[in-house]
Amino acid sequence: MGYDTRSVARWTIRYMGNAIPLSKGDFVLGRGSECEVQIDDFQASRRHAVLHVDTDTVTIEDLESRNGVEVNGVRVDGTKALVHGDVIGIGKHEIHLVEEDERQRRATLTTVQSNDDSDRLAEELAGHLDADTGVVPAVSGLEKLSKREREVLRLAALGHTHKEIGQALGVTAKTVETYRSRINEKMRFSSRAELVRFALRAGLMDDA
Repeated sequence: MGYDTRSVARWTIRYMGNAIPLSKGDFVLGRGSECEVQIDDFQASRRHAVLHVDTDTVTIEDLESRNGVEVNGVRVDGTKALVHGDVIGIGKHEIHLVEEDERQRRATLTTVQSNDDSDRLAEELAGHLDADTGVVPAVSGLEKLSKREREVLRLAALGHTHKEIGQALGVTAKTVETYRSRINEKMRFSSRAELVRFALRAGLMDDA
C-alpha cells in the first residue's frame, strides 16, 4: 500500500468508534479483507475507494465502485481533495477526516485558552468591523438560515467534525450532514473557506 510508517500522522480518520492514524501513502477502503479499512456493508465494493495521503493533503478517489462515494452528502466524481471535518459516505457508513493540528487549534480557539489565538481571531473579526459603529455589519443571506443551521455553521467554521457537532447539539452526525447540505444550498458555498469567511463576517464566531 506504500505506507511510510516513519512519518508522524498528521491526519486521522474516525470510523466505528476508532481513531485510525493515516501514514503517508495510499489507504484503501472497501469490503475486501485486504483493505486498510474494511466496511461491512453490501453496498460497499470490494475495493471501493482509496485515500491518497501526503504530508499536507488528503484526496479520495472512487475506484469505480458500484454505488459511489459521497463527501459531505455530495457524490464524488473521480478524485476530490479533502479538508478537516469532511465526512466520507460509503453505503450507510460515515468516515470522518480529522487534521490533528487543526483540531487542536480550533479547540484552543473555542475555549479561548490562548491569548495569541484569541488575538488573531479578534484581528480577523476587526477586519470586518464598521469604521463608525465598531460592530460587524449585517451580512446578506443570514436571514435564510434557521437558528439551528446558524449554530451548525458556527461549529463547522470552528473546525468541528459532524460527529462532534452532533454530540454538542444532541443530534446524529447524519442530521448534521443534512444541515450542512441545506446551508451550502441556501448560501451557495462552494468551499469550506467561503463558509468560514461568511461566519466571520456575520459575527457567528464571536462567542467561540
